[in-house]
Amino acid sequence: MYAVSARRQQCERGIKNWSRLIIAALVATAFAGCAAQPKPAPLGSASCTVDQLGQSAIPVSVAGRDSMISVAQALASAAAGTYPDAQPFAYKIRFHKPLMPYAEGAPPFVMTGQFERACDRNNYLALGWGYSRRQDDHAYAAIAPLDPPQDCPGKQTIVPSIEAIYSPSVTEPETDHSPIRGWQVDLPQITEILRKNHVSFANGLETIEVASARRLRLDDARPSSGCVRTFYGRGGHRRLDAIDGSRTVMELAEAGRPSRRASLAGYCTAGHYLILDAITAEVVERGKYRRCEYFASEQI
Repeated sequence: MYAVSARRQQCERGIKNWSRLIIAALVATAFAGCAAQPKPAPLGSASCTVDQLGQSAIPVSVAGRDSMISVAQALASAAAGTYPDAQPFAYKIRFHKPLMPYAEGAPPFVMTGQFERACDRNNYLALGWGYSRRQDDHAYAAIAPLDPPQDCPGKQTIVPSIEAIYSPSVTEPETDHSPIRGWQVDLPQITEILRKNHVSFANGLETIEVASARRLRLDDARPSSGCVRTFYGRGGHRRLDAIDGSRTVMELAEAGRPSRRASLAGYCTAGHYLILDAITAEVVERGKYRRCEYFASEQI
């Protein structure tokens, strides 16, 4: 009986020792694997490697949170720290709630800056600010195609092969994304303009876009967001077709009202817009817009 008990204790000690050896080997292998993995390139590198960029938060320092220009300057500085040759070609601003013509102050807003990179002519760097109200000291980075796909992802599409789904991005001419130059119009001037045009902006100002005239014309021909398309009441003429395409302008869009021209496939909203010179605040163009779901727009 004693011999059997002693043998059992020896077996148990052997199993414990063997288990420790196995665990030690697994831990050593794991550490070796971690050590062998290459370290990602630092965010400040001028390389176009973007493996980690889409999940990156870049520190920014904004001088005045109630100034669009201050936020734009902070984003431009962050972009230059990531890619030294980055050039802004569009800034898109959306207020948390519409800015009314006679409001005492502007509501908080979010801004997305779009930056061209010389190392990549097919995609641009996007930096978003204000999307996390508690952490406005960071901008969130992503890479997006300069010429996005035209198809609506909600439609049922038949493709001849799997390669057709992942078509390569298209190189866009530099003239299609001219850099922003001389932007000086900020919220105080915008508020004054809204008061002078309070009838057109009775529903409040919802979005602002700063870009070249040519860039706005290109955006007019593309879905504005997913399946959404915007139409402008210009009598068959393109917007801004009479001014220099490299001129930096600002588009002010009223918050839309439900439109009677909605269809069973979706809905439409309608409102007014103003386009200003971004340096002098001169009104370059004014008109009406109608924004519809992609399905609805095909039936209007």
